[in-house]
Amino acid sequence: MRNLGGAIGIALIDTILEQRTKGHADHLIERLQAGDPDAARAVGLPLAQFHNVPLGPIDDLTKAIVAPMVQRAALTMSFNEAWRVIAVLFAVSLLACR
Repeated sequence: MRNLGGAIGIALIDTILEQRTKGHADHLIERLQAGDPDAARAVGLPLAQFHNVPLGPIDDLTKAIVAPMVQRAALTMSFNEAWRVIAVLFAVSLLACR
């Protein structure tokens, strides 16, 4: 049972990381283009350019510089979701053991 539970848990975590990272990255890009300072803070960009006003067209060099930062922030958000799912499943399993 322990091996089966571990395999299912790893598969669940991998699925969350694989499926949710792209969605988080797309959402962060939308928020950054809308000028959201909270998204800029999450990505690690300077807040001076972000005043809740759309930024307009972005050049290719800026996209190349910001893309890895957005990807890292999106992966971090996915890891946070995976940990929350694990915590909830652990709490549910504790209640089921009573």
